[in-house]
Amino acid sequence: MNKKQLISMFSEACAINSPSGKEGKMAMWIKKELEFAGWEVWTDNAGKKNGSDTGNVYSYMEVNPDFETVAFAAHMDTVAKVGDEIKIVFDGRVFKSGGQTILGADNKAGLVPLVYFGLNINKSRLKNNILLFFPTREEEGIMGSKFFSFKKSKIKYLFNLDGGEGPGPFVYKALGFLNFKIKVKGEAAHAAASYEKGRNAIVAAADLVKSLPVGKNTKKGTTLNIGIINGGRATNIVPDIVKIEGELRAFELLKMEELATLIKSKCAMVSKKYGVRVKFLEDADGSFSAPHVGSINSRICRVARDAAEKVGLTPTFTPAFYTTDANHFSDKGYQTIVVTRGGSNPHTNKEKVSLSSLIKTYRLIQELAYSS
Repeated sequence: MNKKQLISMFSEACAINSPSGKEGKMAMWIKKELEFAGWEVWTDNAGKKNGSDTGNVYSYMEVNPDFETVAFAAHMDTVAKVGDEIKIVFDGRVFKSGGQTILGADNKAGLVPLVYFGLNINKSRLKNNILLFFPTREEEGIMGSKFFSFKKSKIKYLFNLDGGEGPGPFVYKALGFLNFKIKVKGEAAHAAASYEKGRNAIVAAADLVKSLPVGKNTKKGTTLNIGIINGGRATNIVPDIVKIEGELRAFELLKMEELATLIKSKCAMVSKKYGVRVKFLEDADGSFSAPHVGSINSRICRVARDAAEKVGLTPTFTPAFYTTDANHFSDKGYQTIVVTRGGSNPHTNKEKVSLSSLIKTYRLIQELAYSS
């Protein structure tokens, strides 16, 4: 392999700022690179649905129209801010930023080895057609992968490049995700002169939050968090409005539904107890993701294990208490697994990734593509 080419590509890609919703320049870079290498490249209209300035990018290489397709995915967006100028520092072993911004290794440490594979693919070794998919807005939860649609041939496996633990570890299942909002409507009154005429929304909301099973339940495979609470206008007014925002997650859709039902029942109890109106709104921002469902004994896990061992990696398989694009692929019925790609300190200005991780990720992609 050409290390200089990989180093150059990674540095160039990281320098392209691509915050969630502003992946257009990154999409143009991918399309330019892969079209030049002979891939069929197109963009969908997902950007009109999730507010990105581009659609998801698809890059397809057909070996035989009767063959199945092995697909790979790597999201284009990062948590950088609009306007960030990302300086890349490379000491011959490790890439990091100049310290004022993130590096963007999440997820360009997955994206770049995938594009590099596309530029150096040996079509004669392929037993399947290959699809490279680059979705938008993974970091903000309004995932472009939700709108993934591919009908040229049947997808055999879908490998999603993300996560900083690897390369070597794989994620075979992950939590589903649901945002929610709760509005508590009480009655305003003067806090001293006529407190008894009011209905304190903050007191009611506090009781509601206290009654919920907030936290992580490893045994049940669920999490529930209350992240934002806003309410009250002044210290001399009985507060009449409180707005609560939270999220729930679970490895099973039934568990997610049970949690949502429990929250609704607690809302009803608080409403009756304090004489306030409580409104529960599910999926308020359209970011719902079903659980990534998988089995450690599945065919895709066996394929991943064999490929990792062939390139000298130690494969491990774990569930994840987070949500990725793989959730949407799984929900659409595809055998999917998360291929971790290395890196550390994601989402911080101390983010870094080694050249060794990029090379190992590329070789793993190569083996998965040729042996699946």
